[in-house]
Amino acid sequence: MTALLPAAPTGTKRWFMIALFLGSLGLSARAQDYNAWQDYSINPIYDPGSRAGYPTVLMDTGGFGVPGGPNYTMWYGTGGSGLYVTTSADGLSWVTPPTLATGLYSPDHAKVLYDPQAFGVIGGPRYKIWYWDATQTTLYSIQAIRYAESPNGVAWVDDQTLTQDATHPLITGAGSGWNRGSYGPVFLFYQPGAANSGTNPWAYKYVMYFDGTTGGQESIGLGYSADGKYWVAASPNPALDHSSSSADWDSNFATFGTVLRDAAGFHLWYSGGQNGTNEGIGYATSPDGVVWTKSPANPIYHVSPAAPAYRMGGVYTPDVIRAGDGLLRMYYSGSPSGGSELRICLAANASVPVTNIPAAGTAGWLALVALLAVLGAWFVAHRRAL
Repeated sequence: MTALLPAAPTGTKRWFMIALFLGSLGLSARAQDYNAWQDYSINPIYDPGSRAGYPTVLMDTGGFGVPGGPNYTMWYGTGGSGLYVTTSADGLSWVTPPTLATGLYSPDHAKVLYDPQAFGVIGGPRYKIWYWDATQTTLYSIQAIRYAESPNGVAWVDDQTLTQDATHPLITGAGSGWNRGSYGPVFLFYQPGAANSGTNPWAYKYVMYFDGTTGGQESIGLGYSADGKYWVAASPNPALDHSSSSADWDSNFATFGTVLRDAAGFHLWYSGGQNGTNEGIGYATSPDGVVWTKSPANPIYHVSPAAPAYRMGGVYTPDVIRAGDGLLRMYYSGSPSGGSELRICLAANASVPVTNIPAAGTAGWLALVALLAVLGAWFVAHRRAL
């Protein structure tokens, strides 16, 4: 006996029925949930046997310009005793022992940019770094943030303090105010085609989110620069402030993290807390990268006796990248006690991007192929009706 499909429906009804077929297989597009994260099964992902935190992870499938080079490079701090570099083929297994970076002045809280085109300068550096002067002798001045360049990400030269516009300063050094001082950069963008004119930060080659502190509270500010060395504060600032409610989880601190820009807008994962920056990770969104809205689902992670042991006492400094598989990974600082036992941990975004189809397994894909074959034959047989 031959099974017959019903007569071809027309107009809206026809496409509605096709949508129902696809929806029944779970193949409808789903928006990505940037709040949904799942810890990697093995954490910490990187433990060199000593303090390791504030990671900056970059991915380059070209091996960072080195034949057979690594796909991933990570820089991390040790609390003021040096900046270390390690590499990985997959972002999971990292080379040990790490390499100590040279040519920097007491670096910590570092952020690194890599450009295979040497930032538009023939024979120029492929790496640029911005970091906090961990001596803390310059905390209440723009000199708290330093800059350097490198051909390989390990040996650095031209180390110097940043300078700033006197009328629109990033750091005031005044006796009070959200940006009286700074604990360093939060995140940077490099835009090679920018015109470097006007007051829109996105019209400049370098855009920096930075930490601003009163000395007791911390917020995230926004600045822009034509060369990465001389900076102007954007307006309004701070871009993301700590909560004004003492009951909120980030009532005193909203700082170090990552800004990601995609088709859905700007996304910010940040560190926060009531008593310190290491108490949790939150998420915020923005249509323009200037004005931000915090997620009502915050915090994503928070210190708790019920949390996994490796982040029970500290979870902060999220560094989010889009990995080679197109999915988001979050490298962050985790601590069992909140003290010096700091290690690098990893989580992956647990939601499905709108451009991806959920995994269906072998049986699911065979069913999909069979359905498409039947639909194709049906369309051919009823092409006139369509």
